[in-house]
Amino acid sequence: MPRADDGHFIGPGLSWPKLIRAADSGLSGGSTTNPHARLLLLLPALGDDALSDDDAPSIACRRRARLHRGRCT
Repeated sequence: MPRADDGHFIGPGLSWPKLIRAADSGLSGGSTTNPHARLLLLLPALGDDALSDDDAPSIACRRRARLHRGRCT
């Protein structure tokens, strides 16, 4: 197991707030500018085990919005 001080520490992933900020950022250079698609692409990087009850509906809403090209309300 790599030590944290040798420059190769592999952490648990992104927290939910950081994942949402990354998905909603309008920064160019990614594979898509669609925030719903970004969230779905970043979801495997989620390492936060302290999600609230509101987070699952948020993921479902973004998935529906992406599939149906609609908006997440």
